[in-house]
Amino acid sequence: PRYKSTVMMARLGIALTFSLCVASTVALEDPINTTTTEPCPDPLAAILVTLDCVEREDVACAASGYDSSAFRKLHNGIDTNTTITAEFWAGSFAFVDIGLDYNYQANVGVNQASLRYVEVVNTTDGSELGFKPCGEYPWGASFVQHEHAIVTVDDSCRMILWDQYGDNEEQVGIESAVDLMLSNPAVLCRIGLIPADSDVCLEAPKEIDCQPLPVSVPVECPPEDSGAYALTSWTGAVIWWVVTSGWLLLW
Repeated sequence: PRYKSTVMMARLGIALTFSLCVASTVALEDPINTTTTEPCPDPLAAILVTLDCVEREDVACAASGYDSSAFRKLHNGIDTNTTITAEFWAGSFAFVDIGLDYNYQANVGVNQASLRYVEVVNTTDGSELGFKPCGEYPWGASFVQHEHAIVTVDDSCRMILWDQYGDNEEQVGIESAVDLMLSNPAVLCRIGLIPADSDVCLEAPKEIDCQPLPVSVPVECPPEDSGAYALTSWTGAVIWWVVTSGWLLLW
């Protein structure tokens, strides 16, 4: 079917694990440094302000804390080729919600901060996409990730490097769930990845089939230097459809 080739293209993305933190003792109303002649005065505070926007799913606010033209994101030393834009966050927020438990956060150098955390990622129950809520896997599923990130900002306090370390198998669990969502023709038609007047969409069900699907068999992780994680990302798929379809979620 046509949608299968579309999904394969969509999966040519990059791995991203969201990392958020709510500042308990530091906060800035405006984390952006208005000059570029001095380093960012408080990288951690600026990062936390931006990531709080991510946690609250504020698309414009989240995107504003990154220098999208310079930003790089590494996972276990591998460049994930991530481009952070408002469209990126809009697509991501449609599929996942994030909660975090932080055990360490500090400024560790000029324009640099360190964050260590446990992250809980919950996939949508379908309602964010306009479907009736479903609580069967992969819908409404929950995943835990353990990560440590060294984050670098520029002199204007915008993030330019996210260098994280974490368990690859924890990444695969989330990717597998969202891949299942994106293999559903009803989802692809709803988000506009397949034209509404195509045979696939005309024949596709109007609602997701809320039946339990088998959890994917754990995938043996490839060598970390193989770059395979750049090709199996659920977030990459989300980015692909929001960019190519121009469909920006407004909720």
